[in-house]
Amino acid sequence: MKKCRIVCLVFFLLFLGIGYFFFGGDTDALILELIEQGETMDVLVTYDKNNEQECDGLGVTHVPFGQVISTCGKFWFVTFWGEVITLKDDGGISGRISKALEQNLQPILTNIPVSNFPFHEAQAGSVYEWGELLFVFVLQKNMNTPLLNLPSDVETDWGGVLVSGDDGNHWQSFMMYQNPVTEDGFVLRHNPVGMFVEQDQLFIDVSDAGGAGSGEGQLTRFTLSNDYKDWLVEGCYYLVPEMYEQEGGRWLLEASLHCLFIPLENSF
Repeated sequence: MKKCRIVCLVFFLLFLGIGYFFFGGDTDALILELIEQGETMDVLVTYDKNNEQECDGLGVTHVPFGQVISTCGKFWFVTFWGEVITLKDDGGISGRISKALEQNLQPILTNIPVSNFPFHEAQAGSVYEWGELLFVFVLQKNMNTPLLNLPSDVETDWGGVLVSGDDGNHWQSFMMYQNPVTEDGFVLRHNPVGMFVEQDQLFIDVSDAGGAGSGEGQLTRFTLSNDYKDWLVEGCYYLVPEMYEQEGGRWLLEASLHCLFIPLENSF
């Protein structure tokens, strides 16, 4: 009888230990630690079907069983009992964006060389440093941007902006788009021309080559939504480079009604 009690006690304590491992502990600290270790990993979380907790830019600690949810640029999939999930992290991009906005930082144009660029090297445009992040413009050949070093057989169906959270070792989509097509079937290749922060919002300006080589064109201004999930069109303007490059000139551009809808990829 005594032996049975000892065995039962051992199994009970073992059960408590396993339960604590799966359901208890400081899951927030564990998630933060694992996020820093890589982009894909297994994470232990406390399962609570009645509590879908919003993330703070770094991660959630409660997810519904058997579902895929996306929040703050991250995708979470419950794979086992609601306690073990596979986390595809955005590299902390959302949290670093929030931090840069809180510190009222402006993206700074730099001459940092671009490596590991996923497109043809001739398409690498301006590089910006913003807080702990790097951004590079993905350019396409048009009348305003001839890209003389781009081979003629290279297709440029995509343009936009890539972001890196590890000093340019890895790049991922930040805002990528396909080219709009006119009613006559003419493809209007757009290129990003600037990014800046104004009143706690991040803006990216994208322009076509409507000026036929003069640098002018129809400029679509995008702003990042407050939850960092979507790009919203702030307005349409006629781009005059001489005015745009002046201090405060971005807001002096004449409004236009001729910007075409630009199909955006689901970004970071």
